[in-house]
Amino acid sequence: MVTKLNTSKFAHLRKNEILVPHLNAWLARGEFPDEIPIKIGMNKEKDDAFHPSSATKCSRQLYAEMTGDLIDGKPTAEQQLTFSIGHMYHGFIQWILVEGLGFCTWDDIEKEHDLKFTTQNGNPYRVRGFIDCARCVVPNRGTYLVDVKTMNTRLFAQDNLPASTHERYEAQVQIYLEFEDLDEAIILCVSKDSPHRFKEVIVHRDTDFVERTMDRWEDVVDAMASGEIPDCTCFDPSSCPTRKLYDNNGIIAG
Repeated sequence: MVTKLNTSKFAHLRKNEILVPHLNAWLARGEFPDEIPIKIGMNKEKDDAFHPSSATKCSRQLYAEMTGDLIDGKPTAEQQLTFSIGHMYHGFIQWILVEGLGFCTWDDIEKEHDLKFTTQNGNPYRVRGFIDCARCVVPNRGTYLVDVKTMNTRLFAQDNLPASTHERYEAQVQIYLEFEDLDEAIILCVSKDSPHRFKEVIVHRDTDFVERTMDRWEDVVDAMASGEIPDCTCFDPSSCPTRKLYDNNGIIAG
């Protein structure tokens, strides 16, 4: 009789994943401490900086948000629960990376960068971000920046992330790579629903992309200083969050 091999157990070998096999092996060993303390940061500190997570946002949207013309609605209870569960997964995985695997230190976790710049027109601005794991040293593979992304099973199960999602995730990581002067990052995708699984996406540093993003941010800063609303840079302007915000004279529409 021929026994059918359960190839799903060896998926990480087929894909030549870097970090996922170590996470799975640690969990499979089952040698856990009695408790794993997880710190969950529920409230984001408000600031006036550009953030890597908004690197793909439309210039006009950034302008409207930073001037206070566009205000996000209050998250629903369901959205708050989604955020909270994401924070819990981050804390658990970060603990494994530091205490379980020893691939990094707590200094690498939620590492803050708060950088100050000035546009060519002399207008100051900030770029600020917190990296999930700034430097993760994986045995026999090298040093990688790690960014954790939790998602539902439907999204996780797709062979490739939707283009808009991948673009947003990769843009954020590109800024982080520039912060750390590293060449490669791992986007660690986590399925929040059952079955709970990991997979990873490798991102290679693209300094040109970062420079283009910084140039666009500087245009927004100069626009704020001059009071001139920047053009919409959405791929589809009809879906821009600011499409009905301003009238032809740049005044907030009534």
